[in-house]
Amino acid sequence: MKNISTAFTGKSQSVFWLLIWLLGSVALMGVAVPESSEDNPSEPSSNLSPYGEITDLGAANHPAKTNLDQLKTLEAAAAKGEAEAQYDLAQFYSHKEDFAGAIKWYRQAADQNFAPAMGKIGIMYLSGQGGLTGKEEGIKWLKRAVGQNDAEAMFNLGQAYMEGNGVLQNEAKGIVYVRHAADLGLEKAQHFLGRLANSTSRTLPQSNPHNIAWLENEAAQNDPAAIVNLGICYLNGQGVPKDAARATACFRKAAAKNYSPGQCMLGRAYLLGEGVNMDAEEGIRLYTAAANQGHALAGLYLGNICLFGKVTKKDQVQAVQWFHFAAKNGVVEANAQLGWMYLYGQGVAKDVNEAVKWLKPAAETGNPGAQYLMGICYSQGWGVLQNSKIAFDYYNQAAAAKNRDAAQYLGRAYLYGLGVEKNLPAAMKWLQIGAEAGQKNAQFMLGMVYRGRDHVARNTKLMVHWMFKAAAQNQTDALCIIGTLYQDGDGVPQNDEKAFEYFKQASDLGARRGQFQLAKCYFDGRGVEMDEVEGFKLLHASAERDWPEAQAYMGGLYLDGDFVEKDEKQAAAWFQRAADNGSATAQFRLSLLYYTGTGVAKDWTESAKLTAQSARQGNAQGENAMGYCYDQGEGVKQDLVEAYKWYQLAIAQYNHDAELNLEKLKPRLTPEQMIEGEKRAKEFVPSRPKKKN
Repeated sequence: MKNISTAFTGKSQSVFWLLIWLLGSVALMGVAVPESSEDNPSEPSSNLSPYGEITDLGAANHPAKTNLDQLKTLEAAAAKGEAEAQYDLAQFYSHKEDFAGAIKWYRQAADQNFAPAMGKIGIMYLSGQGGLTGKEEGIKWLKRAVGQNDAEAMFNLGQAYMEGNGVLQNEAKGIVYVRHAADLGLEKAQHFLGRLANSTSRTLPQSNPHNIAWLENEAAQNDPAAIVNLGICYLNGQGVPKDAARATACFRKAAAKNYSPGQCMLGRAYLLGEGVNMDAEEGIRLYTAAANQGHALAGLYLGNICLFGKVTKKDQVQAVQWFHFAAKNGVVEANAQLGWMYLYGQGVAKDVNEAVKWLKPAAETGNPGAQYLMGICYSQGWGVLQNSKIAFDYYNQAAAAKNRDAAQYLGRAYLYGLGVEKNLPAAMKWLQIGAEAGQKNAQFMLGMVYRGRDHVARNTKLMVHWMFKAAAQNQTDALCIIGTLYQDGDGVPQNDEKAFEYFKQASDLGARRGQFQLAKCYFDGRGVEMDEVEGFKLLHASAERDWPEAQAYMGGLYLDGDFVEKDEKQAAAWFQRAADNGSATAQFRLSLLYYTGTGVAKDWTESAKLTAQSARQGNAQGENAMGYCYDQGEGVKQDLVEAYKWYQLAIAQYNHDAELNLEKLKPRLTPEQMIEGEKRAKEFVPSRPKKKN
């Protein structure tokens, strides 16, 4: 579980911020951005909420219902220059998220030296709300309000100093401002000092100490916020003996007063069975009651319950509604969840632009899940211009915050030089971190590296170890690789039946690669009785889902007339689809069809273009053919040095035709040309396959 103490960043005026800050590791659910894969489609979700009707989520944006007559009266008073009316009108616009209107009236009130308005403008500058930028300007406004002895501004200025927000961080100075606010009777400042006195991470100056007695006195006076905070102290054993039953009694007392944080904490107690018998239905009811009072974190928790379906039926559509509610009320973790759902079309139509809209502000506040997803957006060019450097920066930030998914992507970036120079030690470091944290894709990639690639010595033991780790989490590529290992007897005993089982498991999980491998098992009768009908059915399904290897295989079947009637046009069509999806094999075979005019109109230029695409990916046949094109000047300008280079590359992959072609070429070259050809071959780096847009 993750700490949700950052949920109200920029909203430290909320009393419940103190509760969450103390709650820390006992939060019910942190934001765990679910993993997604194109080979694991989402389950269908219901449009009906299993938790009852949401009475009026929109009303949560308004602290009080303001009717039209009241609004007109307020506007009239504000127009006459009444500072308090201007401030109240600004509050109204702020809650409607009309920040331009809010800023207008806050400024008019502030120009009359109305301290609360000055403080609000200061907070808006510090948080960047309404487009106001300049944290130093925010500090100036707060100090002006503090100069008029405004307790709210004192508290917020103290928070700014403690967090280093717009000023150099100075906790001691920040505590002094908070204490002044507490001495003026500001309850949340008093609560904050009480919590701070019992924190193991910070200590108050010795003078005028505050301790648990302060909270107990306030709780004895039936203050609901103090009662909840006292309950949290008992829950965590901070300042008092740990006692879940007494904690729950406090939460129940606050909930009985219809205090939403108390309802939220009591709901949590029922869901976890802490200090009370577990009762998921009652827990959800209490969360819903709290959320319907505008309690944003209860909305986040309900969204997670709907999303993951841990204690009730999964309902992604309802999850989206709850996350919208929580995000609009300042919970950045809800932004991250919403962004993920829009990014992958979970419970809502896929919309990468909408995803970025929710993810970016959360990422900027330091939410690791949102940073990771913004990295994906910049990697893929989803909702933003593709930029590997920016993607890398986001992954780096998220990985530094121990996001295991980002660690995997960071390892991949270093491995392939995506947005950063290739760095094998750094790649191995981050892949190891992600793998050890249980990130299945990191485990798979680490297994692939140990298989003997990217200049890492083959380590069969570690390859098998990480592949099986990833496969145990249903990582479909790992399942397919293990199937191949069993077929080849590579690191495991040769066993076609075992191979078939792993391919089938991947196929049953919806993996296109698994379907393709399983189809070949049926065609060849490996690990299963030969069944051409079942094989073709699986192959066709994989190919229609754009798995390039399956499409290239389909092209081969139609070209050769295996299991289907020979059809050269169909063969060319399947090779074209596979080539567009980056298959080097298909690019080469299609180049031959264009060269001979088989199934397509003869076109040597197109043939040379496809040959080049294949060769640049390191396909040995394509490399030999590319050498021949440069050798003879077919489709390209003749260049004997380039021909030498490509022949050498093909020979390195044991292509016999290239050996014969090179022997014929050598008499036509000078020693200097051959040296240059060798140099070009050594400098060649195969490109990664790219899908056609």
